Amino acid sequence: MKRSRKLMLLFVLLFSVTVFSQGCFISTGPSATTGDLVISWEFNGQGGCPNDVRDMRIIINNNQKEIEACGAGKRRLSGLVPETYGIRVQGLDIDGTVTWESNERGVLVVAGGTAEAEFNLTDLTP
Repeated sequence: MKRSRKLMLLFVLLFSVTVFSQGCFISTGPSATTGDLVISWEFNGQGGCPNDVRDMRIIINNNQKEIEACGAGKRRLSGLVPETYGIRVQGLDIDGTVTWESNERGVLVVAGGTAEAEFNLTDLTP
């Protein structure tokens, strides 16, 4: 009797391991990946940087801020979770005062892709 009980327990354990381990092999599709976003800017439709702009501030979803030298002309943000981001770009003078600004707009970043968005800034100085 002990032997048959041991065999039954062994059978139950092997059966359980076999059934529950199958879940490890079930594919639910590709895993989520990230995307990139390239943000470029111009001033009143013109390239280059005005005399009153040294740096650019990129505002993402109203809180994350990225700073880039104006002369770079663009900024690449990598490893972003796929979603629509609210982006606004500001031109800053040497003191960090906002002198130029774009409107905010939504930019969709997709998994495995690179979204590109160009922003046209307007002069805020009187």
